[in-house]
Amino acid sequence: MAPLGTYYWLETQAPPGYDLPVNPEFGPLTLSAENVEDGVTLTAENWPETAPPSPGDDPSGRTPPLPAEHMSPQE
Repeated sequence: MAPLGTYYWLETQAPPGYDLPVNPEFGPLTLSAENVEDGVTLTAENWPETAPPSPGDDPSGRTPPLPAEHMSPQE
């Protein structure tokens, strides 16, 4: 188990065919005595590589996301 404290996650590589988020750092995530039994949860989204956005598309200019699987913890 990780020590109690505050953590950040940095996505270092997107899955093949996906782009990294504009800001690949997520957090803070705080593991405390109150939540140590359940832990903390983080959901990151990766966007499929796409052509340049069209007017009226999602503000990010991308298609709907899939969950990230390539995450590495950063304290």
